[in-house]
Amino acid sequence: MKSIVKYGMALLALLAPITFQSCHDDKDIVVITEDLPLKVDHLYMVGDATPAGWSIDNPYEMTRDENNKYLFTYHGKLKTGEIKLPLSKGDWGATFVYAPAADTEINDKGVASDAIDIRKGGADNKWKVTKTGIYTFAVDLRTRKLSVTYEGEEPAGPTPWDTETVYMIGSATPAGWVTDNGVAFTKSGDHIFSVEVQLAEGEMKFMLDKTGFSDEKPYFFAPAADTEVNDQGVANDALAYGTEKSYGDKKWKVTKAGKYKLTLDLKNKKFKAEYLGA
Repeated sequence: MKSIVKYGMALLALLAPITFQSCHDDKDIVVITEDLPLKVDHLYMVGDATPAGWSIDNPYEMTRDENNKYLFTYHGKLKTGEIKLPLSKGDWGATFVYAPAADTEINDKGVASDAIDIRKGGADNKWKVTKTGIYTFAVDLRTRKLSVTYEGEEPAGPTPWDTETVYMIGSATPAGWVTDNGVAFTKSGDHIFSVEVQLAEGEMKFMLDKTGFSDEKPYFFAPAADTEVNDQGVANDALAYGTEKSYGDKKWKVTKAGKYKLTLDLKNKKFKAEYLGA
């Protein structure tokens, strides 16, 4: 009996390290297959579709979610062009997040395939943006999925017609042809500017700022050269915008001196002149 017990204990002693080592190895496999690709603090974008262009030294950093460390997001404009995602700066040979196939398309319908490929080297598979616009581009490194949402075209920026300042100059105005003395209009409503001013016989045009003269300087011009302003109002109420070089130096011509109320409607591109008296 003692021999059997002794033999059994010896056998158990031999098997125990194998059993424990097997469990330990299984745990290591879980760490390698599940966590290793996720141990990144940064994810970047490069490509001519992105704000960074093809600068690997200064790629655009995506935003890491505060509540989900595996989720990285970009929200903003994407141009037509290509994208791939480096995990680090300055090294084209480093690990990238690639598209699942070359020219995987991104457009207003989203992304053609939500799969991603994380690797170092191999085929240079990039995403291809075919429609410029504002996007949310989100990479989940836990699920290895990409989601893309098109949010519309880039909002148009302000135009000269959205200016907050308008000044008048010319021989008909108190400023003469001195830009620093330009007579200011008062903004009295949405895109509406007005001024009451004593005008002499002569010429005038309207500017957005008081910078000096140049054939590239923009103005609000008359619709035709020598468009007449007198006690009957203005001969043509259209309002044009341009530079002397692009449009021509088309000024209004005041043919009756007196006090006027001038009103610019920049939304509808109209000019009104009311004669108030001598």
